[in-house]
Amino acid sequence: MEILEFTSVTIDRLLKEFQPLASKGKETLPNTLSYIHSHLGARHVVIETDYVCRDFRSEFSALYSKRFKPFPASTTRLHFFGATKLDAAILRSSGSLPEELGYRGYVVLRPTDVCRVGRTMLSPPTPTPDEFFFPCTASFPAHLFGRTLEVTAMPFCQQDSMVMTCAQAAIWMTTNLMARYLHWPAPLPHEITASASKYYLSWLGRPLPSGGLSVEQMVNGLVDLGYSPIFHRIAMDSGAVEKLSKIYKYLESRVPVIVTMGEHAIPVCGYLYDPTMVPPPSPLFAAHGESNLVGYENWICGLLAHDDGVGPYRIIPTDLSARDKIAKTNYFDLLLPSNWPDEGVKECTADQIDGIVVPLPEKVYLTGDSVYEIAAALLEDDGVMQPLSEAALRGQSSAAAFLTSLRRPSSEPIVLRAYFVESNAFRSMLKNVPLTDTLSPLVRDAYLSMAMSRYVWVVELTAASEMKKLRAAERQVYGELILDSTASPHGPSFLAIHLPGVLQSRDVSNERWSTLIIEDDRPYQYPQDFF
Repeated sequence: MEILEFTSVTIDRLLKEFQPLASKGKETLPNTLSYIHSHLGARHVVIETDYVCRDFRSEFSALYSKRFKPFPASTTRLHFFGATKLDAAILRSSGSLPEELGYRGYVVLRPTDVCRVGRTMLSPPTPTPDEFFFPCTASFPAHLFGRTLEVTAMPFCQQDSMVMTCAQAAIWMTTNLMARYLHWPAPLPHEITASASKYYLSWLGRPLPSGGLSVEQMVNGLVDLGYSPIFHRIAMDSGAVEKLSKIYKYLESRVPVIVTMGEHAIPVCGYLYDPTMVPPPSPLFAAHGESNLVGYENWICGLLAHDDGVGPYRIIPTDLSARDKIAKTNYFDLLLPSNWPDEGVKECTADQIDGIVVPLPEKVYLTGDSVYEIAAALLEDDGVMQPLSEAALRGQSSAAAFLTSLRRPSSEPIVLRAYFVESNAFRSMLKNVPLTDTLSPLVRDAYLSMAMSRYVWVVELTAASEMKKLRAAERQVYGELILDSTASPHGPSFLAIHLPGVLQSRDVSNERWSTLIIEDDRPYQYPQDFF
């Protein structure tokens, strides 16, 4: 065990000692160390030798133990701290609080020839908390000097090119995060490869050494691991907003999305928000009458992804304009390289995304694509909208403002923000600030007593003017739709519709609707976290 100040001299030493022998994946380690130094502000590194990593043990047992060249079965783990002063006594002391240590996470280094960055848990960058959003993160423990440290992270891992390629690494990253939510065991590297190749071998005709996975194998592997994945092939000429619409709703649900870019696959775990962006002048849902609706994704200027060939928390800008804007910031170095993922690409943007794989849990049958369409159709339904019109006639100001925005394309549009969540977590959110202070008690009590599916889709309705507010906590929400995640997209799916001044609910056992009038209803504060 060695404790060093984390300086450029230390980085040079680590690179000299642990840089891979081959050129493949050689940029990941220096990029990762640079990220920790520049964006996490780490001041000390603890070098833990002979660390037994369960993930590398999986790779070692499956392949490296059978190679002619001998490889150690243990690894080296690097722990990073932001504390200005650090030594073994401070780490061992129960008197030193975790926040004083400033734990930034760890990097496991494999004792292999190539692609040495193994299991990695690092904090995401937070240059501006209301600009970078990382819904796909969780708390992970690390044990050092007899104490437990915690880091909030999206798991990262580099492919080793033999047991795991980029596809397996992407699955490893997403399922290690999802396992924390679902309380499942996280799959080991060799288990991912075995699951993906169980029914469908790669072109090499053998699971190991892996020659990579097709999209079909990735989907089959996720099914074998207990997930209910979906795959969308996306036309390259699709607009950026259309691609973001397919991705964003799952990110907000804390489900990382694996995006394919040609022969490459990487998981997306967050997004960049830009309050200065302007939504399109025409309604997004022109097929549904004149409803003036747009999606939240119109304010996203970049996706945040783990690229095993580059490093953690890399930015995929939505378009060239966003790339130019990000290039002028102090986090420009997190942009994926211009010619990534291959030399034929001139400027890497979301245009290169040609498919997505979403590792959904069971009982989420309604997809993100269906949710917006269902919401738009409900807001066009005369039976649904009649109580809202009556509330406006009674003088309910927020009901009148909502109707004006919804029906007049010349006015500011209504913004849809959609995500699915466990119904128990949704109810827990209702009992916490800010909803305890801002949401109508009648609405809150109705939701707490309402029967719901295990997962529900929530579609929040917000005025576009609220999106200009930089701080998310300051935004206000008109109301929301609650949808049964197990419903058919072609049949009744709503459980509740809360619009200004009125809450309508549906009993799925007898298809009866009930209406609750809320005289003092008003926009409520934007909920931040429902987990």
